[in-house]
Amino acid sequence: MLGSGSCVFTDIDHYEAALPADVNLLPTIPSHFRSRLTWVELPHLHVLHGREASPRLAFVKLPVLSATVIFPTHRTSSLICDGMRLEFGDAIFHSRGEHFYQRTAADCSWGAICLAPESLRIYGRILTDEEVAPPAFGQILRLAPGDRRRLLQLHAQARRIAEAEPDTLAHPEVARALDQDLIWALVIALRNGRPTAEPEESRCCRAILNELEEALIGCADRARLPEVCRALGVSARTFRACCSRVLGMSAGRFLLLRRLRHVSRALRHAGPEPKAIAEITSRHGFSGPGHFAAAYRRAFGEVPSQLSLQD
Repeated sequence: MLGSGSCVFTDIDHYEAALPADVNLLPTIPSHFRSRLTWVELPHLHVLHGREASPRLAFVKLPVLSATVIFPTHRTSSLICDGMRLEFGDAIFHSRGEHFYQRTAADCSWGAICLAPESLRIYGRILTDEEVAPPAFGQILRLAPGDRRRLLQLHAQARRIAEAEPDTLAHPEVARALDQDLIWALVIALRNGRPTAEPEESRCCRAILNELEEALIGCADRARLPEVCRALGVSARTFRACCSRVLGMSAGRFLLLRRLRHVSRALRHAGPEPKAIAEITSRHGFSGPGHFAAAYRRAFGEVPSQLSLQD
C-alpha cells in the first residue's frame, strides 16, 4: 500500500513501537528524549528517516523477508554497528534477519531503505547484469561519491515530500517514479561500494554478543555479571571488553541501564498501587521503589515519572 507519514516523539517507548523492526532502545545519558520518524511506502521500497536528539543503544532484529540498507544522512552523524563506525558516506548492507547492536554517541540523523531480496536480485540483474543479494553478515560499504550523492538526494526528496506534501506520494505515478529512481540509485551504490574490512576483535565480539539478549532472558530480571558470563560461556574479562567495544559502556553499566529500562516500562503499565510498584522493583533486583528511584536519578538525572507522581 502506498503512503507516507511523519511524527515527532517525546516518548522513547512510542518511538520504539513505531519502528518497523524488532528494536529494543536504551537511552544512555540523562536527557529528555526527542525524535522524528518519517516513512514512505513505495511500490517496491520501504523508506525511513530518523532524527534523534540524544544518544542511545539499540538491539535490532531485522525481518528475514527484507533486504535492509542503513546509512547516516548528515555529515556530523555517525552510527556504530556492532563496534564498527559508519561515517557519512558509508552504508551498511545487512544480512536477512540479522541481529545487531547499533549505537549513537550524539544526536544523529539516519536513513534506511528496505525491499524484498528477490526484488533486489531482479533489479540487480536488469540494471547491472549482476546479482545483488544480502550478504551473509552485515557489510559496511564506502560508497562512491557520485553514488552517495544520488542516493542521499533521492532519499531526502522522499523525506521532504512525506513531511511537507504527503498527499503527493499517494499518486501512483509519482510513487512509481520515485520508487524506480531510488531502486536504481541503491543498486548502483551497492554494486560500486567498497567493502570495509572488519577487525578480528569486532568479529569475535559480535559472535559473543549476538547471544547476549537471549542469555539475559535466561538469567531472569536480576541478571548479574557472573550469571551472564556463565550463560555466554566467556570470561568476565572477555565480556567486559566486548561491552566496551560494541556497547560503548562497561558491562556493569549496561546491565544496570537495562534493568532500569525494564522497570520503568513495567511501572508504566502497573498503575499507582504501592504494592504493585514494590513488587516490580523487587523483581528486578532493587530493594524497593526508593532504591530504584535513586539508581534511576543517578543514571538519568531525574526521578522516574511513575514515581514522581507518588511524592
